[in-house]
Amino acid sequence: MNIEDREWREEYIEFRNNQLSPNKIRILATGPRSPSTSWILDAMYQDWKNLKSQNYYESGSTAGDVED
Repeated sequence: MNIEDREWREEYIEFRNNQLSPNKIRILATGPRSPSTSWILDAMYQDWKNLKSQNYYESGSTAGDVED
């Protein structure tokens, strides 16, 4: 597991701390062991990306802003 993988997984656990089952936490910690756990991990990754983009836009930041 590379550094980027570890970072999003740790951040996702922080975002969803009380909402994750022990099984999902295990998958985040150890990685997928079968096609079905790979699908679960991908779904959590997609959820993390959505959470990140919501936080980005809620903070008032927008990419490509140009001041006049």
